[in-house]
Amino acid sequence: MKKFFGLLILLILLIFLPIFKRFTIANGATGDLVLTGSLKDFQEFNVDFTHSVNKTPVKEFYKIKGQGFNLYKAEFSSYGAGMSDGADFLQGQIYYGENNEIYLSLDKDFDIITYYVGTVADHRLTYKDKTLHLNQLLKAQSPAQLAIKRLSLYQILKTGLRKTYK
Repeated sequence: MKKFFGLLILLILLIFLPIFKRFTIANGATGDLVLTGSLKDFQEFNVDFTHSVNKTPVKEFYKIKGQGFNLYKAEFSSYGAGMSDGADFLQGQIYYGENNEIYLSLDKDFDIITYYVGTVADHRLTYKDKTLHLNQLLKAQSPAQLAIKRLSLYQILKTGLRKTYK
């Protein structure tokens, strides 16, 4: 009987203790998880979107670094509101392509990355050979927060198997 209760307690702990380190996307306003994925699959990813002011494409490149993310490169075709010229990053370097594309080499760390799901932007997160549209995970104008979190098996299952990506 003691073994049974010991196993039961162990099972309960395995289900409810946050022991699984995962890539997550949550609604920043409510904290509700909308996606979880393995760190291995999201080791490097990029986020593409259309700039809301100048309506040109932007592509930001990230890799997981420690408990957060490192923005190591950005590509865009024109400066606009909120677009970096590299001066705000100590180690940023700007390169220009043949067709006036702007390539910004960076080394900026973030604990959490937040994108506001736009009506024009169509934020797309690409990892490996898969692309996720943030506007299919969250409503327009919602803050999508990308983070590395420790989750319980219960939290992973609660998020839903169809929204948990390998």
